[in-house]
Amino acid sequence: MMQWMIAAILICGANVLTSCNQSDTPVNPDEYMVTLEDALNDGTIVAFTFNLDGEDFYVVFVRVGDTYELLDIGKIGALTRADEPTISENDCEFTMEHDKANNLLTFTVKEKKTGDLILTAIFDIKQSIFEVIPGNSQFKVTGFKMKVSDVEITQMLKENEGDVTLADALVKGAKIEIVYKWIEGTTTFTFTNEGGTYSCQVTGAEKEYFKGSLNYEGGTLTFRADHLYDRESNFAVKFNVLNNTFKYWTIHNDVYESHTISINGTDITKTLKEER
Repeated sequence: MMQWMIAAILICGANVLTSCNQSDTPVNPDEYMVTLEDALNDGTIVAFTFNLDGEDFYVVFVRVGDTYELLDIGKIGALTRADEPTISENDCEFTMEHDKANNLLTFTVKEKKTGDLILTAIFDIKQSIFEVIPGNSQFKVTGFKMKVSDVEITQMLKENEGDVTLADALVKGAKIEIVYKWIEGTTTFTFTNEGGTYSCQVTGAEKEYFKGSLNYEGGTLTFRADHLYDRESNFAVKFNVLNNTFKYWTIHNDVYESHTISINGTDITKTLKEER
């Protein structure tokens, strides 16, 4: 019964807490406007609807203290279709997290067995922007919407889309190349997204002494180049996926000369802004 009620709310639209009747009293524009920040309030219901490979899904969370608990997940129209859904609670893990440090909300769907990313949506609360990222190029995600307290707010947000960005590094199979130029030469770190983790190949100057790593967490890609014997040669950068910015995390100015980052063969270095 609970699943049917939530599905009805999502399908009928914003003003359906009590009815789907179009003759309901319209909302006064002077009344309080729901925003992303309202999703941080204890007890708030947050719902997502989207189309994944031709199937419509809904996922519902409730804010409990500083965390989000999954309330329900299902396929819209599932009662009339006998085929197995692309994603389900049996096969997938659905999470919603609030990154207080970066003021981000992140919705993620992963496969339970492999840990592979199916999709993630990142919301910048302060700037009111969001980006939806499929975890694999074979997945097609369309019609993504977010509701807070049963009010759709997606239309009030700006969506990041278009050219190659840092977000493309989150897609399974993506190739990320980071070139580190330093006092002893040039060392290249080539990463492959294996479905949430990144394998690394190191070439160039002192390749046998460098260990490269790339990790994604809370809207941030962290790159580290660790030299086995010379800590002064270490280099680390944090990339903000949603804002397409970066900040140096570990740098030795008397050793470091420059760096570039390319994703799937496209150099995006000049499109990124440094955080000060």
